[in-house]
Amino acid sequence: MRRVLGPSVTADRALVLAQQHHRMRFELRLGRLRGMRSRGWRPKIELQGARFLREALAQGRGVILWRMLFCSNPVVMQALERNGTPLVHLSNVYHGAPSRSRLGIRFVSPLYCRPENDYLAKRVIIPLDGSLGYMRTLLDSLRQNACVSVVGEHRGRQNVSVSFFGSQIELAAGAPSLVWKSGAVLLTAYALRLGPYHYRVVIDEPVAVDRRLAKKAFVAAALGEFTRRLESHVREHPADWQGWLRRTLRLIY
Repeated sequence: MRRVLGPSVTADRALVLAQQHHRMRFELRLGRLRGMRSRGWRPKIELQGARFLREALAQGRGVILWRMLFCSNPVVMQALERNGTPLVHLSNVYHGAPSRSRLGIRFVSPLYCRPENDYLAKRVIIPLDGSLGYMRTLLDSLRQNACVSVVGEHRGRQNVSVSFFGSQIELAAGAPSLVWKSGAVLLTAYALRLGPYHYRVVIDEPVAVDRRLAKKAFVAAALGEFTRRLESHVREHPADWQGWLRRTLRLIY
């Protein structure tokens, strides 16, 4: 944290943030385990920015909720389900599995997904073979004015290099490419831990990118705005960001 956030974070402050971060991770793991039971896991969740989502859906072209790795999937999914907006969620076939082995895909991933599925309208799977049928499914969902959830802190088949905390990383171009094709509204979102089993999901204002741009320029501009917002939110809420031990910073260090 100190290496990324800079000298403004003292050693004592970094220790406190790290403790808060690991407390959150333990709580979320426990919550996911509870979510595997028939009664599920129902923490207290607030939703901020629902107005942006309502206004976006009112346009009738669908919404992509471009998510950042704060807190965990079940928290965000429950917040939207309680708001009356179940998600169409995009995930890899090995989501939650420790490896891409047959055991991980057939047994571990479905178990990991169980606490999420009750709050989704549909899960769209990216297959291992690289086929693009899932993109057509997402476009069809957007044409039906669905809210599609896509995690932005991943690499994909097509990636764009962007600046993040002074380093260049590559992020998937999928979400802004879908917006360019469909005309859907692009919203960023993240989640914060307010206290024990108490969270807030925040939806930001729409990503404003000139739709007259060519696809390549549009995607680059959208990803630049995504990483600008992500870096700002990480600086403001460092303890709540899962990227410290997950994918995003592994692309830097």
